[in-house]
Amino acid sequence: DDDSNLSGTQILPVTGTSRNITVRAQIDGTTVAHVQFGDGVFSLSRINTSFFQGTFEVQHFLPPDNYSVMLVTEGSTAFVNFTYLPLKKFEVFPSVIRVSASPGETVSSESVVVKNTGNIPLNISVRLNELRGTNGSISTQFAALMFGSAKKSARGVEFLVLPGAEQQIKLSLNVPHDVLKGKYVSSLIFQD
Repeated sequence: DDDSNLSGTQILPVTGTSRNITVRAQIDGTTVAHVQFGDGVFSLSRINTSFFQGTFEVQHFLPPDNYSVMLVTEGSTAFVNFTYLPLKKFEVFPSVIRVSASPGETVSSESVVVKNTGNIPLNISVRLNELRGTNGSISTQFAALMFGSAKKSARGVEFLVLPGAEQQIKLSLNVPHDVLKGKYVSSLIFQD
């Protein structure tokens, strides 16, 4: 599959799944053919007297780069090249967190997990919006983002997540003494 109009063959990874790479070759004068990619050897099936075809899988986390597939027959070898494109993607879960606190109390939320589901390192930034409620608001100066035991500004912080890796974040909230009781809502904004 060619996922680009550029010259050559470009393959775009799909998060959480592999891509099937199909090799079709016209080879005269041979009865057996296979392809080699990485550490794998994949047989090609004979379609008719001179056409062979086979498929192998490439995982989504394979780093973006130019790759070669070696086509091997009884008497020769040839190379087929393709470019595996970068996949810039991440997931955040759970999508909703809740904390309960009284005025003057400091509480922490459950962990929010940021997972890099692509194939390139990501610099992800996160910030908290002001907490707003029917009885007022709570400024982000009363909140912090916790990375393990380290507290960072809720107004914005950047962190690196490698492909396949996760980063856990907790929200720490120091509720002001003069805040009115009620429900307050905000959003954590994640960007790469």
